[in-house]
Amino acid sequence: MQKQKWTIWEFIDYHEAKQKWAQQNYEKLCRKVAWFDNILSFHQVWNRIPHSQVKEILCDGEKFKVFKDFEDIPYQVATIMIFKHGIQPMFEDKRNKAELRLELGNIREPEQLQLIWETFVFDVISGNCPGITDNEDEGISGIRLHQKSQGATLKGYRLEVWLLSNDEENKHTKEVLAYLDDHIRNDICGTRLADARV
Repeated sequence: MQKQKWTIWEFIDYHEAKQKWAQQNYEKLCRKVAWFDNILSFHQVWNRIPHSQVKEILCDGEKFKVFKDFEDIPYQVATIMIFKHGIQPMFEDKRNKAELRLELGNIREPEQLQLIWETFVFDVISGNCPGITDNEDEGISGIRLHQKSQGATLKGYRLEVWLLSNDEENKHTKEVLAYLDDHIRNDICGTRLADARV
């Protein structure tokens, strides 16, 4: 693992009581969970937070997880994110220039989603995923696992890689795209997720 500091985030979603407030305070819906700067501190954090187990945070295939804030108002976590330290997980942070998406479809088996997310995270943190570079102008700025829903209906999941460059011909961008298509979509998803697409 390269000597890099990363921050784990969550994006929360209000559906009813605070929905209007949420629409006006988008940046406050992105909340820091933990940070780490080497493989040892990563495992210490990963073994202690519920975000390491997707089914504890996102829909487990049958029901959505509902939490309550300090005002006792219910909310859901819609996205789990890991970004380089100092980079906000939103496009308002101008260092985020582009994104690559892998649509996973409507997975109903939490073990399958866990395998995909865990493989992706471990590859990024260990440097086995291309695009992990110290260059501030290219490579990966962060990754996200997003749960798509409409009311109480699960619409699917999406893996995202956010990039420091919007140049489609950039070497790192091409390598990350190939990694998503060849390794995650073909090797990890395989025939079990025939509708997964980049």
